[in-house]
Amino acid sequence: MSSKKLNVITISIVAVAGLGFTFGLLLPGNRRLREMRDSISAEQLAVSTQQFQVGDISGLYKELLSLSDEVSTFRRRLPSDRRLGEFLNEVSDAMSRTGIADFNVQPLPAARVSGENLPERLRLAEGTGVLPVQIVFRSSFEKAFELLDAIEVLPRLAYVERFQVEAVDESGRELNVTMVVQAFHHNHDRLIGNLPSVLANGGDAVRKSNG
Repeated sequence: MSSKKLNVITISIVAVAGLGFTFGLLLPGNRRLREMRDSISAEQLAVSTQQFQVGDISGLYKELLSLSDEVSTFRRRLPSDRRLGEFLNEVSDAMSRTGIADFNVQPLPAARVSGENLPERLRLAEGTGVLPVQIVFRSSFEKAFELLDAIEVLPRLAYVERFQVEAVDESGRELNVTMVVQAFHHNHDRLIGNLPSVLANGGDAVRKSNG
């Protein structure tokens, strides 16, 4: 690639695509959580009204524990509040692990997703908080793309909305990089309803029956 072609490379991605990415990952899991919640609610009622076999109770208890773990992971990936400081620390740690020491991280104005122009499949995204963060640093091509990989596996769900690269000199070995990374937060009540209380009550019912 010539230095002229390498001089400015810009990749811009529409924000709606980011929402499609985000909720494409989360909504299937959310549907499963709801289905499991309904199933556990029914089984919880059965536990309180009839004597279960020990094997059945043990299986239900394991299912409750598994679902509780999934809810915790869901909340970690998509918290109900901003937690901006926590996210900035995650980004800084990812950059340090990649070997990028000289960088600047700056939060950009936050926004909320309006449901006005959302397709039906993304309707649950309405009201989602979007926290864009701009990252500016200098590195090699290799380290820049290592950072992209690191951001994909952050504990908090994140999406690279913009990735701009500019060569520092004619050799093209060193780059000035500007990235905009979006994190999200959402009101969990709309997504998982009363699932936490179902888990707590179901666990108590199973323990009493098992005793």
